[in-house]
Amino acid sequence: MNYFKKNITLAVFSVLFLSACGGSSGTSSSTGISSFTALPNATSPVVDSTSGSLSPLPSKSFSASVGKAATTGLKLSQIGAAAFDTSSSRSMCEVGNLLKQTINDGGQADKIGCYMNKTLEANDYVVATVCDGTARIVGLDFPSGGDGGPDHIKFSCTASGGVFTSYSLWACSGGTQNEYISKTIGSDGSVSITSIGNFSDGGGSTGWHSVSASGELSSNNDGSYASKTITSSMRFIGDNNYTGQMTLEQAASSFVLSGFQTGTFSEGSFTNRMYSTGQLIENNTATDFDDYNIQNLAYGDGAASLILSATFGEDTFSMEEVQSWNGDTTEAEASNDYTVAAGAGTVPSVEAVSISFTGDAAYDCLGTEEASLTIPTAIATEDESNVCARFGLNHSWFDCYTETGDNGE
Repeated sequence: MNYFKKNITLAVFSVLFLSACGGSSGTSSSTGISSFTALPNATSPVVDSTSGSLSPLPSKSFSASVGKAATTGLKLSQIGAAAFDTSSSRSMCEVGNLLKQTINDGGQADKIGCYMNKTLEANDYVVATVCDGTARIVGLDFPSGGDGGPDHIKFSCTASGGVFTSYSLWACSGGTQNEYISKTIGSDGSVSITSIGNFSDGGGSTGWHSVSASGELSSNNDGSYASKTITSSMRFIGDNNYTGQMTLEQAASSFVLSGFQTGTFSEGSFTNRMYSTGQLIENNTATDFDDYNIQNLAYGDGAASLILSATFGEDTFSMEEVQSWNGDTTEAEASNDYTVAAGAGTVPSVEAVSISFTGDAAYDCLGTEEASLTIPTAIATEDESNVCARFGLNHSWFDCYTETGDNGE
């Protein structure tokens, strides 16, 4: 399945109804958002102070260094195997791997929102309706034999007094649901974002993914947060089995990341659990909120309580310790401002992860399509020149055991 192309397709229909209820720009209320471009994303920034002004970034104060802290750290775009070596902290490597993956998972839904505007420019079709909560159904037609994308979409949105309050989107392929996305903004500034989907690798392996983001909006009415939490869950069933769940609590200049991963493979099994906390360094200096690039957010000093175990045939591995690191050098250090908090935090236990389309997320893929839209070929191409690439981290998992040479002994 072309997951990217599937996301593009969902974006088309988000444009169609949200452009009708969102307006072109600006906000019409001091307590809500009426512009689609100002809707909060899972990867929208967290700010440490706000003026209430409607101007975007200039009214915000991004994170500053606190206490004994790194000055540059590693940008999220830089986190990968090449950033670590045998002098690096195993904990910084493991936490960086998971931090980037969790934010990358949240960014997949954000890409859909970005493509809404791009798709609107390329299509003449607009659903002539208001955000009244009525469910609309539209069909899809991929050009040149596009594969794997949904062919049937249901969507709805609501607004009150000209202020956006919610939208929901369901996607189906061949009569079977494969995606659900929702976003709700409360009158009190609370935000709830949900993304659920299933997938197949074409070789008999299947899986489910789920991302939920929640937080409190800042008073800027531009989609930035005063606080935010992202939880990413996944199940993969096949020759190799995997279950994982990570929760990221993000503030303007710091984070807490905790969770677990467990799985089995042909030569053994593994279980990783962690509680970590550390520094975030904001490198975005754009003057327009629409230009905010999550890839520029950096990961600095920190500490983690790690409990790792694995079996490889007859070999076993285990590691249980609290380790601190220097975010500029990636090297371990005896202690820093985060060591005590990491040691005092609760390392989560492994829990069963259940993901499915239930309740409002479920759709039987039935109903009469009121229109059909052909997806432009150009929109299905992903590269760095595409402005929506700023939401993706294109994270590839790497082996910290190998990169750092730390066997836990």
